[in-house]
Amino acid sequence: MRDIGTLRKMTELHITGCALMSDRAITTTPGTLRKLCAGSLPHLSEEGVLTIARRNTLLHELDLSHSCEPESLGSEAVSALVAGCPELERLDLTGCVSASGQASLQKLGEANECVAVIITTAIIFGGGDDGDAR
Repeated sequence: MRDIGTLRKMTELHITGCALMSDRAITTTPGTLRKLCAGSLPHLSEEGVLTIARRNTLLHELDLSHSCEPESLGSEAVSALVAGCPELERLDLTGCVSASGQASLQKLGEANECVAVIITTAIIFGGGDDGDAR
């Protein structure tokens, strides 16, 4: 993916489910993106999210659902996304955000009515006496 950064007119990129993508690949995205769908990237770290925030200041939509370690994004990454992507209108961090990150997102929602933030979490219901999840 190292040549993708040369595509200066690219405004939308969908890499959802590309399980081998890493932070290194994210650093090569062009800074012209308005929409980045990067859900279900298990190797994306908080540092990768910080890179997204620094390199993609024109983003209107960002989907990082189920990327990173579950609930690993803290307030630093969330704050960086908010500050680094001032045009952001839709942000999906389903399954990614820690409790401190959720507090930051709550503040974002109160301060900026233009951003639709999605942070649903998985709910696992216990089974019968054997404890199996369903």
